[in-house]
Amino acid sequence: MVIDDSTGGLSIEERARALVRVATCGTPVLAKADLATMLPAEIMRAFTDASPAHLDDADHLATLAYRQWSAVFDHFAPVVGDVSITIASHRPRFIDFWLPQITQQVHRPVQVVVALHDTGFTEAERDRIRGVLGESGIDVVIVDVPSSKSLGATLDLARRRADGNVILKWDDDDLYGSNHVVDLLRARRYSGAPLVGKACDFVYVGSRDVTVRRHQADRETFSPTLSGNTLMIDREALDAVGGWSDVSLGEDASLIARVRRAGGNTYRTAGFGMIAVRHADPSRHTWNLDIESLVDGAIRTWSGLAPHAALVDVPTNVSDAVRRSAVGES
Repeated sequence: MVIDDSTGGLSIEERARALVRVATCGTPVLAKADLATMLPAEIMRAFTDASPAHLDDADHLATLAYRQWSAVFDHFAPVVGDVSITIASHRPRFIDFWLPQITQQVHRPVQVVVALHDTGFTEAERDRIRGVLGESGIDVVIVDVPSSKSLGATLDLARRRADGNVILKWDDDDLYGSNHVVDLLRARRYSGAPLVGKACDFVYVGSRDVTVRRHQADRETFSPTLSGNTLMIDREALDAVGGWSDVSLGEDASLIARVRRAGGNTYRTAGFGMIAVRHADPSRHTWNLDIESLVDGAIRTWSGLAPHAALVDVPTNVSDAVRRSAVGES
């Protein structure tokens, strides 16, 4: 934490500018009351929501840093971008997971392209997708994809139907907060990178029924390590590298590598606002993960699925259903 020092010889304007710069880097700050004459009310509230007593509370400091970072960018750099969300799914019952999460986004996508990667979806389920998204003012495109197609090829078919100038990959079984799209648009704007994503800081482990917070590497940094279920890319950059690779495993890593080889930066922002859900049945995942190392190496653990830990504000009925599915109860 950086604590404002009114005795350090800086003017009040210089102190305000310094704290704003620090907050944009993801470091929590504590401002003195006199800065209220220099800073917008919403930023000042975020900058005073702490005390020296929080210095040893790593979880509070991380949450505070995210909220301050959000307040600064909401005021000084409002997000822009016509976003097309692309989602590939072969599990009809997961519609109840991802559909309400997309409709609650603060920054509404202009379009959702749903690649139904199987033949098991009924016309009633298609109508529900169209109806719920349509009522929210979101354009819907549904693409039927044979199960013989790879995940990468499925995502690329969705890419070809997307109209937005920004494309966001969305996984059908993870949890995303209402500011998820906003968070990534912010990172895209201030980093200038054509491909951005969040850190995978929070994971729900269905086989253990615990939510873990992983060890934190650098955040707000240019990096080739991005959480694949959060990738946001400029449409022009995705087209330039030929779209998604026709692979069943490693489609995310392949995209990141090809963008970087083409000279594009990739940027990792903080992991708040997303929980990756790991089902008890490992065959449901393309992400090969050592569960023992993940849980044993966690810096914090919560019993059950804990959306509040990651500032994920999903409806309770959604998080409960996701948990039951992940532990194999439904």
